[in-house]
Amino acid sequence: MRHRLNRGGDRAANSAIHIIAIDRLRLDARSQAYVVKRIAAGSSKLEAIRCLKRYIARDVFGIIKVLASREIKISMYGKGAWRDNVFVERLWPTIKYEEVYLRAYVSVAESRAGTGRYLGFYNGRGPQSSLDGRTPDQAYFKQSIPDTVAA
Repeated sequence: MRHRLNRGGDRAANSAIHIIAIDRLRLDARSQAYVVKRIAAGSSKLEAIRCLKRYIARDVFGIIKVLASREIKISMYGKGAWRDNVFVERLWPTIKYEEVYLRAYVSVAESRAGTGRYLGFYNGRGPQSSLDGRTPDQAYFKQSIPDTVAA
């Protein structure tokens, strides 16, 4: 019988790991095979999923350790989350008004192609006033302006 040692912990992290586990069970063949193997070994499906969650938690912890060793800061528990979203919150209206609304796409494939084309222009050819007239590619990747023009 399994005994829970502690009911405490971070509910948001537990919820995220649960969502990852369920998605991996639906989409990842290795995770599906792992659960089938655990069930064949005599574990219940619930116990097999618990083991999968533990594996995911160890995997995420390993990624966090690598990021920390390289001094890469990540947002945790919502701290700094607003700063992480500022760029996206500014970019999306630009994409909507300068690309999506003007083109009135008919299909998802057409929308993806057009949005991808626009992002290529935005990153490689569109100078930004917030970046002193440089493109995002020039500012962040030290790239020069290509000779071809993206449309």
